[in-house]
Amino acid sequence: MASTTRPKENPNSASGTNPFEAAYRALFDAFDDDGSRTLSRAELVRNLHATGILEDDPRIQGILDATRDGDGDGERELGFPEFVALIQHHSGLLQRAMRNSLVVPDFRSLTEEIDRIHHDLLPVRAGRVADHIPQLARVDPEQFAISLCTVDGQRHTVGDADVPFCVQSVSETVAYCMALEEHGVDTGAIMSCALIRPELSLADRFDHVARTWQRLAGGRRVGFNSSACLSERQTADRDVALGHAMRESKAFPPGTDLLRTLEFSFQCRSIELDARMLAVVAATFANGGVCPLTGDRVFGQETVRHCLSLMSSCGMYDFSGEFAFTLGLPAKGGVSGALMVVIPGLMGVCVWSPRLDELGNSVRGIEFCRQLVKKFEVHPPARVRRGGHQHR
Repeated sequence: MASTTRPKENPNSASGTNPFEAAYRALFDAFDDDGSRTLSRAELVRNLHATGILEDDPRIQGILDATRDGDGDGERELGFPEFVALIQHHSGLLQRAMRNSLVVPDFRSLTEEIDRIHHDLLPVRAGRVADHIPQLARVDPEQFAISLCTVDGQRHTVGDADVPFCVQSVSETVAYCMALEEHGVDTGAIMSCALIRPELSLADRFDHVARTWQRLAGGRRVGFNSSACLSERQTADRDVALGHAMRESKAFPPGTDLLRTLEFSFQCRSIELDARMLAVVAATFANGGVCPLTGDRVFGQETVRHCLSLMSSCGMYDFSGEFAFTLGLPAKGGVSGALMVVIPGLMGVCVWSPRLDELGNSVRGIEFCRQLVKKFEVHPPARVRRGGHQHR
């Protein structure tokens, strides 16, 4: 229930003495849909949502929290002076949102096209779920989600976006970056796991990785699928064979425990996210290692550049060459049906659809990328920004 009284105007904070008063007044009026000269939570949420800034965005929580009354159960409306006081640290984001000057100005047109592609791909039944890992074979093959996040934190999701899934091989992007930050250039998923904080216990190493995923995803806690991890451990003959071959050639650092390294690798692959979270992770890569929702620099720009190069060259299994030639986007797929796509300087996208083609990539995910590139002609070199995009 909106408050029936308005705070008194403070001439010192919002009248005459503030050189930004005109800009703040224009912003206030843009949100004030009903002309009441006060702002409700609904007005704030509605106007920001239209630009892609969602209600759970941590950058606007301070403003939204101010619309709650003292006991937290009801709502109150903000007067102009209070609004001015609250947006001191967020006015850049709000002003650009209301002026349609975020990285995707016509966000509605983009989301309508994403929704159309999702609708058109729903009937696709080609491919089959991964069956070499029993837990993945039990996943509903018809589930399908698309989520995106721009480098300004504009977000949109359609489909089964709340269903968690194992990241599987998508975990290699994060493991590689973590190893790169600690040790410099190296290659290989198993090798990356061997290099991540080897001095710690297995539990502490996993916690370190999980915290990094959480930072990449804007602060949301990641999950873990223990049954998938156990299932993979029982079916990972190829990984075990590769590990022994690497140890025989003395590829690992001295003192590496191969079995512990493989176990750590299986744990990392069994981390669970939903499509919304993985889209934010992808956007952090698109933003040069800075999470758009928090401003947290998780990885250095050079680290991200190396990772995107590898994603472009080998992120899609044996389809990587054709994917890079025809679509030109850094991407990483996993046998869970997850697909993380990065458009540097613009946005990150997650597609999750468990049906895989013969090369192990999501059928709907590949087709989505084809339609996205055809419709919007996105091209990474024209979009790269140096140092990350950190408007707040």
